[in-house]
Amino acid sequence: IHSRGSVNRLLVKLGLERAAEPGDEITQGGKVVGQVTSAVLSPVNGALALGYVRRAAAAPETEVEVRGARARVIGPPLSERAPASIRA
Repeated sequence: IHSRGSVNRLLVKLGLERAAEPGDEITQGGKVVGQVTSAVLSPVNGALALGYVRRAAAAPETEVEVRGARARVIGPPLSERAPASIRA
């Protein structure tokens, strides 16, 4: 990675208007920016998903679409967070 630049896709958490499935495309402005890797329907938080998106779409509160429905990036990319053992 050091000799090739930065990682192009980051793992993010998404809040969705409706349920998604692993493999669904994540789009922004009609362009594919990523893919859902896992999804769940939470009784408290509604539809949530994890997915890898391009760096430009990974900022918190970024609006994207999944299956034609609105979705929003929740919090910072998970792949940029330090492991719990390092944070302490």
